[in-house]
Amino acid sequence: MSKEIKRTYPSFREVPKRNQREYTKPTKLLGENGELLASGWARRCVFEYDRTKTSPQWRAKEWDFYQISDGETMVQISCANISIGGYCSMTMLDIKTGEVKTSMGLFLGGKNKVVLPSKGDVPNYFEYKKGKTHAIFDTKENSRTLYFEGPYKGKIFKAEIQMDI
Repeated sequence: MSKEIKRTYPSFREVPKRNQREYTKPTKLLGENGELLASGWARRCVFEYDRTKTSPQWRAKEWDFYQISDGETMVQISCANISIGGYCSMTMLDIKTGEVKTSMGLFLGGKNKVVLPSKGDVPNYFEYKKGKTHAIFDTKENSRTLYFEGPYKGKIFKAEIQMDI
C-alpha cells in the first residue's frame, strides 16, 4: 500500500520561466575537445554523454543520486566517481525529530575503481560491495530498484526502494 506524498514546493508549471533551455530530444553534450555543447536542463536524460570526451579526464565527476521521502522519513542514496576516488552512501533523516543516520563506503582509484553507467535512466545494473557496504542500482525499462546496506554506529541498516517509471 502506498501513501500519497503531499507536495511541499510549487509545481514547475507555477515557477516563472528562466533563461535556461530545456532539452527534449537526444542532444550531444560534449564536443571533440570536451567543450560543452548543450547548456541547459532536461526532465529525462536526453544528453548523449561520452566520458572519453571530458577534459581533463582526471577531473571528471559522475554520480547517481536519489532522494525519496514519505513526509516523515527522507532517504538519500548516492554513488559517485570523482575520478581519483569515490563513494556510495545512504543518509536517512527522520523529518519530525531531525535524527540523521549516515553510512558511507569509500573506494579509491586504480584497479578497484568503480565506473558508473554513462546514462542512469536507461536499463543498466550497477553494484558496489566493499566491507559492510553494499549498494545496487538496478534500472529496468519500467522500474528501478535501489538497495543500500551499510554500517551505522556498530549496526547495519538497510533500505530497499522500488519505483515504477
